[in-house]
Amino acid sequence: MAFRCVVCDVKFDKCNHFKRHLETKKHKINDTFQKLSEKTVDGEQVHETCIGSTGPYDGDGHVNDHVFCGSDSDAEIQDDDGVEELGGAYTNTTQIRGSNDEWFPFPSKLSLLLYGLLHSPTHHISLEVAKYVWFILSEVGVPNIPPINQVRNMKFGDLNVEDLIIKGEDDSGLPLYIIKPSEIAKLNMSNPTISPNIARYPRKTTVIKEQRDGTRLREIISPWASVNDIHFHVGEPVKITNNALAGVIRAFYESDENVLAEIKIAEGDRNYENDDNLMERSRLVTVPLTSLSKDVEPSVMNDSITTSGQLVEKPKEIPKVSIPVNLFIDDTSTNVSKRWQPMHCAQMQLAGVPLQFRNNEIYSNFLGASEHASVLSISKLILQDIESTQQNPVETFDADMKTCIAIKMEVASLIADFNMLSLACNHAGATALKFCPKCHADRDTCSSKERERFPQETMRTVERLRLRGTEQSKKSLKKQTGVKDYDNPFWEVLNPHRDIPSGVLHLFHLGTSKHLLKVCIESLSENKVSVLESHLSGLDSQQQITFNICKNLNSRQGKDLKKFINRMVCKDSFDDEDIQLLDNLVKKYLQIVEEHLPQLKNKVKTHLLTHLTDEISRHGPPLGYSEDVFEKRHGLIRAKLFNQENQLARSRDTAILFGKSCVFLHVLMGGFFQTNDATWTQSTKSVQELAQRKEMIDFLGHLSTKDPNYESHMPVLLMPIRCNNKKAILQELSSFHPQCLLLQGLIDLGTPSPTVDGKMITYQGCRSQDGSVIKEGMSLAYMNRENEVEIGLFKRGYLILLENQRKSLITVEKGHIQTTSFLGCPIVHLKNETDVVPLHRVLSYVPLVHHCAHSHCTIREGRTTIRVEQEDKDVKEAQDAEFLPKLNLNAHIQATKKAKSYERRRAQEDSIKLVGKNLTRATELKDYLEPTTRLTEDKLFIRVNKLWE
Repeated sequence: MAFRCVVCDVKFDKCNHFKRHLETKKHKINDTFQKLSEKTVDGEQVHETCIGSTGPYDGDGHVNDHVFCGSDSDAEIQDDDGVEELGGAYTNTTQIRGSNDEWFPFPSKLSLLLYGLLHSPTHHISLEVAKYVWFILSEVGVPNIPPINQVRNMKFGDLNVEDLIIKGEDDSGLPLYIIKPSEIAKLNMSNPTISPNIARYPRKTTVIKEQRDGTRLREIISPWASVNDIHFHVGEPVKITNNALAGVIRAFYESDENVLAEIKIAEGDRNYENDDNLMERSRLVTVPLTSLSKDVEPSVMNDSITTSGQLVEKPKEIPKVSIPVNLFIDDTSTNVSKRWQPMHCAQMQLAGVPLQFRNNEIYSNFLGASEHASVLSISKLILQDIESTQQNPVETFDADMKTCIAIKMEVASLIADFNMLSLACNHAGATALKFCPKCHADRDTCSSKERERFPQETMRTVERLRLRGTEQSKKSLKKQTGVKDYDNPFWEVLNPHRDIPSGVLHLFHLGTSKHLLKVCIESLSENKVSVLESHLSGLDSQQQITFNICKNLNSRQGKDLKKFINRMVCKDSFDDEDIQLLDNLVKKYLQIVEEHLPQLKNKVKTHLLTHLTDEISRHGPPLGYSEDVFEKRHGLIRAKLFNQENQLARSRDTAILFGKSCVFLHVLMGGFFQTNDATWTQSTKSVQELAQRKEMIDFLGHLSTKDPNYESHMPVLLMPIRCNNKKAILQELSSFHPQCLLLQGLIDLGTPSPTVDGKMITYQGCRSQDGSVIKEGMSLAYMNRENEVEIGLFKRGYLILLENQRKSLITVEKGHIQTTSFLGCPIVHLKNETDVVPLHRVLSYVPLVHHCAHSHCTIREGRTTIRVEQEDKDVKEAQDAEFLPKLNLNAHIQATKKAKSYERRRAQEDSIKLVGKNLTRATELKDYLEPTTRLTEDKLFIRVNKLWE
């Protein structure tokens, strides 16, 4: 009696039987007659799936089984199908209510919370756990508990997970499920949190700061732009008002102030109603949209648009917008036993996401995964959906402009590791003689960039391979060209040789940096390795980024090397001079490798450095296509796999789970969706405010408009010294010593009448302007009273309480910078001199390198305290006899934005030259001296730090 059709008055024991009945001719005829006679059940034309009252108790106070929609029926569903099926009528058990409801589009607050419990994107639970939660709620007497199947299959107007998921087949004809990238783009554009941050047009500039500044996105033309409610289209004749010139719009670009239009000037009879009368010339002019005019009335939006955007109707003219996207393909490495196969997955991110939001997970989306289908099969299904938007643009709502738009999608770039890069380029991989998928370099010419590969040439080689009659001739041609023969869908949408940039993670952290460190460590004896680890422990003991770095080096992940070794590629802006300097640095490094480390010469990732500057010019800063945001989602994919009911339909089940999570987050964030009457609306304010509660954020993820890593750029004090009852210790200002420093600090803060009458709270850490956390003993860069950058060691932070004012000061041990080194490296000497600094003058954390030569360092056995299992234990280890920090790079001078431009440029040039010297010294680690011998300056450069933030 769990499944009853109220139209035909029949009952079924199993869900599948009920679904098959809904597809029968008898049911459809009865349903048609019922609609004609306007006979309804309880005032709603829906198919009931449960019988009984809406509460968990009947009249006698006993628990009703309908809370679970029948526990037996759920077990039958699980045994029969595993999870809910796509399609069918057993999905809409809840009607969308009116927009005046407090918890719209959810029936109640309890339904919202329970839906979040089942569809959290970060903490997925199994069906058994969910049933037990429902059992607890019913046992403790919670009223009006919605049935579990009703919550699992809730729909929000026309926003349904069934519309997000598409079924396809791989090359073998096996089923494959993905989430449509066009539907993801629709949700992103209608999300008021995401849509305002998406760049709509490319930018013509000499300084590359974003992905849209590269030449690749200039090839993707956005066909529409508007100003003052006037729409302009590519190919439309317009008139420049200030000089009366006429022309045709070719493309739109964006400047810091407004949108620009590139006009192809025309002459002749300027009749805008007949384009044939325009005689085109080769002259191009770029002008703001505000200086253009046309004989077209501006489209008028319907008066039903409100300020809050609760109800929006379709305008008369629908603008068409191009949405370039970045695709990511990889292997999630879900192998837990030998019988498991690797699970390939694909993800997506809009190319217009600003650099500071790239690593925020709400801007990236899962598309599909399969254990039996190849990556190319998954990609083919994804690209088919993207290409379909070119012919039939998809309508959606723009939450930023509050208007309906039609979007067409383009593939801006493909993000992948080297294996996937080779696969997308029809390349044989690193073992081929011509091992580079981007050019024709071989083992003899690996230190330089050779002739570029082109798609037409590669496809001709593929055709030649297919025409070869014998396997021996095919093998010979593959060996000669490095090209493999298989169908590849990427050739139709992009140039894989140019549009797959090398990511920071795989090229640097797990590539050149790891190779260099591995060669250096393998050349040392076991005793010298222990000495090296002792020195490394003094580099950054507070953050523990070098803990056991020499142990299990082959299995080190990117996070182990990310903070230990950084590069100039971590810059967020590049001008022509920066690119030239980076190119010279790469050439210098390749020369050092060829002379001193020939074993690294034939590494593919070493050669890929030659293409680095070209990739930056075409795709923007490497941080714009970092793999981190995609790689960290692999753990979520594995977690959802292991919580599926039977794990027999992983591709379908994973797509359903991620699709429901995506829809749920869209509703919580106030995203627009269409109701049953085709009007655009969004969730109520109560739903959006509840989503910002700390408990919801911890369980569902960060949904704020700001990136959590950039949540607060203002310096703050951290970790106050507390008493036994966990309260911050409040002291008199008179206890601050020396008093002269306190008075000087209050003067620096601008206190009108400095006095020692007040209270203070002592802190053990602080946050700098760049967001990094600085603890006791860590080095930092700060602005002194003469607005110059200085280096010091953090000692304490103080919150000064003066009547109605609160002031923040820190004490630092001053470091005096000297440039006595013959290498030109500034050396920081600490002489136990204390100074006070206003907290807002703290710029950033500065990594320092141990200078063994100047400190006359020797290694000794000593005892130190480590914290294991939340307990402090004394252990014996090798340590430096003395420690005198040395500044590795001069880069943090660039942090002072108040310096003149030529001074910043000179500091950058000196820093870049210094990196080449550091790399030279890093190659000499194999000559590391014995522990009891003093180390010279030539042996201390063991890492390369980042040049600037």
